[in-house]
Amino acid sequence: MTRTNINFTTGVTHTGVFHADDVFSAALLKILNPEIKITRAFKAPESPGSDTIVFDIGFGRYDHHQKDGKIRENGIKYAAFGLLWRDFGHLIVSDENVKSLTSLLFRLLMMRTMAGKSIQ
Repeated sequence: MTRTNINFTTGVTHTGVFHADDVFSAALLKILNPEIKITRAFKAPESPGSDTIVFDIGFGRYDHHQKDGKIRENGIKYAAFGLLWRDFGHLIVSDENVKSLTSLLFRLLMMRTMAGKSIQ
């Protein structure tokens, strides 16, 4: 795996119950920058610095809770991790492999969901 650092030194996500989305997002950011500090907050900072990335909270670029959230070509709404992967996945694997891995992960999650198993 090729590790490529990103310039963010702080990541901010929601407090409360952990979900796969924020855990995978935090893990991805840690892979990209092992020194990043992940902070959990009740609300997103109003004016985050250029060294801060906010995800799964605050209705920003890497949140999926807003009504007009980004939607994939297949009609399924992106989760926060998907938004981060879309923008930073190529730093870990090639663009071709990003598409293959995304497709594989989606199929596995759908199979597990249809089988009635929890994906938390």
